[in-house]
Amino acid sequence: MAFFLCTTSPALLTTSDLRTVEPSPSSSLFYFLYKWAFQDTSIQTTIPTCTRLPIVITSFDTTTNSTRGSPPYYMIAFPDGGTPTTTLIGTSDQDASYTVRHPVGTRILLSVVDSDGNPGGTFAPQMVIAGSNEDCVVNPTNTFTMVSNVTSELSTCEQLGIGISGGTAPYQISLVAANAPSVTNDTLGAGHNVYTYVNRAAPGGQLLAAISDADGRWASGSVLLSTKGSTDTSCPGLLSSSSQGAVTPPSSPNSSTGVSGQSSSTGNPGSSASQTSTSPPSSSQTNGTGNDGQNSNQTGGSLLGKDTNIVMGAIVWLLVGAVLPLL
Repeated sequence: MAFFLCTTSPALLTTSDLRTVEPSPSSSLFYFLYKWAFQDTSIQTTIPTCTRLPIVITSFDTTTNSTRGSPPYYMIAFPDGGTPTTTLIGTSDQDASYTVRHPVGTRILLSVVDSDGNPGGTFAPQMVIAGSNEDCVVNPTNTFTMVSNVTSELSTCEQLGIGISGGTAPYQISLVAANAPSVTNDTLGAGHNVYTYVNRAAPGGQLLAAISDADGRWASGSVLLSTKGSTDTSCPGLLSSSSQGAVTPPSSPNSSTGVSGQSSSTGNPGSSASQTSTSPPSSSQTNGTGNDGQNSNQTGGSLLGKDTNIVMGAIVWLLVGAVLPLL
């Protein structure tokens, strides 16, 4: 994923652009702007619901304090099997806090972004537990949904199919790796409602897939998967793509099904052929979470394809001066 440190329109980058720039070693250089953490350091594998949790936001370089995020800050909570939520958590580095409104028993991945879409990193999955009460819990009904052909474990180079129903096209897929510095996004092609992702995430981790639409709404049915298999994530000859078709959910958690539909995408998937940092969807909730910054260990290639990502990194580095390839 390309980590934008300056605002540049992804629409400026086309498939032809991606093929005309040679990869550069400098594309691996990047600078984080900020990091975040819960003030209560005991919050690790579980997180209480309906409890205000103060967040500490600092410069990524705590020695010089030379970089900062751009307030306001937003928390994107990605629940396994539910609907992601976007919450305003603070208008400055000093006043950030977050309150979980997902039901007890939900596993969530948390990710912070600033007003420019610059990521602050993701937490490992956490289980929501009972807090002081459950009065704030929201169980939204949603006619905008997604289904996947894999629901438990995803092997290296295995194809994860995501089918989308409802919402407003074009759709965007977000691939969220646990303990990663940022989120990988890609836009489906015009008229497409299926995304086929070739898994290039490092084995032994966890990866969540979520869908949003052109109106900034999140689909219900996000899926959290454990990654396994070979450490060779090059997957030669396999490319992620979008198409029009259908996806059938598996009959059991540890099985998978195929994806029907004819793909018209080649090379980098989606009509925009771009990977960007995550910006808050247009519709967000109000009220207030975190990462300790020790989250830059996802270095096993690219989620969307090594060759495409390296070239993309070279382009964005030339445009904005800094890039982060995710995974």
